[in-house]
Amino acid sequence: MPGSGGKPVAAGTDGPFHERVVEMSAFVAAPLAGMVLAGLGCDVLRVDPPGGGLDFARWPVTPAGQSIFWAGLNRGKRSVVIDFRRPEGRELVAEIVIAGGQPPVGRASEVGRNGGTGESGADGSAAASRNAGGTRGRGARTAGGQPPGARGGVFLTNLGPGGPLSYEALRRRRPDVISVEVEGYPDGRSAVDYTIAARSGVPFLTGPEGHAGPVNSPLPTWDIATGFSAALAAREAMWRRRQTGVGTRARLALADVAIGALSALGFMDEQRLAAQPRRRDGNYLYGAFGRDFELADGARVMVVAITRKQWRSLVEAVGLSAEVEELGRAMGLDLDREGDRWQARHEIAALVERWCASRSLEEVAPTFEAQGVCWGPYGFAPSLAPGPGARDFGLAARFGEEALCSLAPAPALGQHTEEVLADVLGLSVPEISHLHDRGLVGGPSSVPGATGRRAASGGGHRASGGQRAARGATGPGRGTRG
Repeated sequence: MPGSGGKPVAAGTDGPFHERVVEMSAFVAAPLAGMVLAGLGCDVLRVDPPGGGLDFARWPVTPAGQSIFWAGLNRGKRSVVIDFRRPEGRELVAEIVIAGGQPPVGRASEVGRNGGTGESGADGSAAASRNAGGTRGRGARTAGGQPPGARGGVFLTNLGPGGPLSYEALRRRRPDVISVEVEGYPDGRSAVDYTIAARSGVPFLTGPEGHAGPVNSPLPTWDIATGFSAALAAREAMWRRRQTGVGTRARLALADVAIGALSALGFMDEQRLAAQPRRRDGNYLYGAFGRDFELADGARVMVVAITRKQWRSLVEAVGLSAEVEELGRAMGLDLDREGDRWQARHEIAALVERWCASRSLEEVAPTFEAQGVCWGPYGFAPSLAPGPGARDFGLAARFGEEALCSLAPAPALGQHTEEVLADVLGLSVPEISHLHDRGLVGGPSSVPGATGRRAASGGGHRASGGQRAARGATGPGRGTRG
């Protein structure tokens, strides 16, 4: 659960793509993209408003009301609380995005340090000379002698930002900025995974034969696909910037990702071109043989035989060579061919069903394993993980002999606000304290029910000790609101 997060635990985090990414997001696709980038070594700053964003309390939740959903998708990130619902808050987020880059020629750092009025400038953004934060040393080479652009200048969002956070506004202030934006439809209309899934037609292909209505999947397929696509787009944009010095705006729509995937898998042309288009058929695998079977002890297994090898392994395991050969002759089919197995799926299933019904999982498992059957037992989602920690990686890829990158637990909301303001923007303790007093930024102590999280979060707040002292001098009750 949230409270002890930080940067990902990864080896070799000095590579060319370990950039700082500012993520302003909610729900699945964009947060998942940020988590994948964290798993690849990026320093991902998740920005939320005081009290948490749209998904901070998203179910499932613990008995204490903490979102398991939020904790899962924000592993490996740092958490920053800024009230971006206010113009000066959006300006502060924009300053964090552009920090570390070379400003346009002849243009100094735009943010003053007097607390700001939120007035609009000619470019439609909050008047930078009067706004909330400030960047010290912007335009200098970053730590380690990296050139401008090697750190920062990457923005990831699915919240449709405007004003100073629009790509055009960010690019005027940092020409090599990268903005990765997740949308519902390419024309900007809103959509979520469930509405895209409905339009895909897939819910009318799932469920038992004869069922009249749609059957939705609880797994947000298009959100997941879009999240990974957005992470890939961000990495491609980083690579291009490394090669050319030029930033870009990458837009990804859930609808486009769904169309692309369905087209690649043949769904789009199937009804028009296929000899026998798929239809709702329960748990039967379309186009070959596969189905679920109940065992004598009540356990259920999924058995799949797409390839010839998989098919022959199954036949050997269940000892039905003679019966299968006779079935093929009787139906005039060559059951070594996957399409013919689909034609005979009900008859094959009846044979396998009788074998499974007389055996327990304890008997079936070693038999299937010994024969190389493609199968899997049904279980609840946690049963898929082999043990604690196996689910903590951000990218399920093993490079050579390296272990999977392990991600730190999700942070407490606002755990790294002061650290980021100090390290990225160079703000002093009094300046950060002033932002707290105005309710523009927040930390763990401002989250309902978060008593003690600041202490539990460790030494992640570079300015927190002095800041608390400075805040105490102004009197009690002057902390973050909201």
